[in-house]
Amino acid sequence: IIVQRCFLFSVHYLGFTLIYPVFFMKISYLFTFKVIWCTMVKNERSDTMKFGFISDIHLDMAKEDLLPVFIETLENKDIDTLVIAGDITEDADETIRVIDELNQTLPYPTFYVPGNHDMWNKANKQNTLSIYEKFRNHKYCLTNQIVTLNDFYLIGDIFWYDYSYANQKVFSIDQLENKQFDKRKWKDSLYVNWNMDDTTVSNHMIDTLKAQLNLIDPTKTIVISHMINHPKFSVPESKRKEWGFFNAFLGSNRLYETLLEENVNYAVCGHVHFRHTIKEKNTTFICPCLSYEKEWQLFDDSDLSPEYHINKTLKIINTDENK
Repeated sequence: IIVQRCFLFSVHYLGFTLIYPVFFMKISYLFTFKVIWCTMVKNERSDTMKFGFISDIHLDMAKEDLLPVFIETLENKDIDTLVIAGDITEDADETIRVIDELNQTLPYPTFYVPGNHDMWNKANKQNTLSIYEKFRNHKYCLTNQIVTLNDFYLIGDIFWYDYSYANQKVFSIDQLENKQFDKRKWKDSLYVNWNMDDTTVSNHMIDTLKAQLNLIDPTKTIVISHMINHPKFSVPESKRKEWGFFNAFLGSNRLYETLLEENVNYAVCGHVHFRHTIKEKNTTFICPCLSYEKEWQLFDDSDLSPEYHINKTLKIINTDENK
């Protein structure tokens, strides 16, 4: 596997200026891509590529050090690229250290997008925009770059939520913006502050995605998000009534609509701690969450070892399946 990184070209997406003139000066450097990094991953042994997808590994929530087990379990996998869809740790610096270690240790490259936990400043006390910029500048983070994998493209971002999955017949926008249901507080409200409303953040990330898709072939593209990419990945209110509220913070229905409209080949997400795959029209939606150790029994209690659940969660896709 050969990995090369270079500048692809410069792009200035004027639509952002026209749509959001008030916020443009504040956030254009984060959500528009004037310079796109292009990372080329070439499998010289084959015309096809095998991707391994996993999300929500939450290394710092495990009872014991999970990273050595994670590496040992994956190092002999027959894949060409590993992609992690966020929630690696609860500290940006530690997440970047982990990704660098994976790239130094595993025999194939590892790419990722940050999750909301990776964005938390609980440990590092940095502001949200600085944390996001740190991820944008990390060469293995998909934010602000296009990765070419033989004849496939890999792009992504954390994306964000706009409350569209909430039960807005019951809960007002003011209630959702407060992010508190009874005595339960959605912790992003404590550790993430974009200095703008959530819907604006979500819209800019999706607008950037659409601009990127205009530059490549969406039918040969894998889009990685941390936030859910399909409404069926939201949590049914029938499970617990409060999910009519907390679904607000799972993603944006606009992302789902964009992926379908653009005929994106694969869309991979995390966040919700599900392990599901949905095929709709021309798009395969994948949610491969390892999740918290205490949740593994909900997926399969026949074996609660980390090796077993890493293997069960990892979703492997072969591009040859699309020919």
